[in-house]
Amino acid sequence: MEKSNRYTQNYSRLSYLFLFIFLSYIFCSCNPLSYSSHVDYTVLSQTNCENRTENVFLFFDGEQTDFEYQKLGLIEVKQIHSQEMTFDLMKEQAYKMCGNAVINIKKNTTSEIYTDKNNKIQTYNRISYTGIAVAIDGNSGFMLKNQDKIDTNFLTLNRKNDEKLNNPASRALGIFLGLILGLCKVILELYPE
Repeated sequence: MEKSNRYTQNYSRLSYLFLFIFLSYIFCSCNPLSYSSHVDYTVLSQTNCENRTENVFLFFDGEQTDFEYQKLGLIEVKQIHSQEMTFDLMKEQAYKMCGNAVINIKKNTTSEIYTDKNNKIQTYNRISYTGIAVAIDGNSGFMLKNQDKIDTNFLTLNRKNDEKLNNPASRALGIFLGLILGLCKVILELYPE
């Protein structure tokens, strides 16, 4: 009688484990649209990057850029969380390319088509921002006038952590690790010392 009761308990534990695995699989296989930011860039020229800038300036389309500069690359940021985060990502990319400004920033809207989980064709508007990363000549009047401005907030850890939390791969990894820990717990309960 005691042996039969032990097998029933083990069977019950295994059925809970398989239910947990099945629900985790269903949850992981869901593919909602991800609105995390994505940065594309194209390098136009290389520059010597001994001293990185302490500020990256933004110039929008039509703003005056009457200073000497070297074009470093094209930047495009897609699927924004917020405009602040989008501009931070543009600044960060310019910083990585050893630039100190992004010029000619434009907002672009395109219609994207996707198939939802019911196989219906849907559309949504994707917003992206494009700009050109540049290195402004340090002896230009603009740089001499603004040399005391320091702003590296675009490199903050809070924004980076927010981006990681919204990354589908990070969520899937968390579910996978939870599944492994749950499996280990069940195995330890099934086969005590």
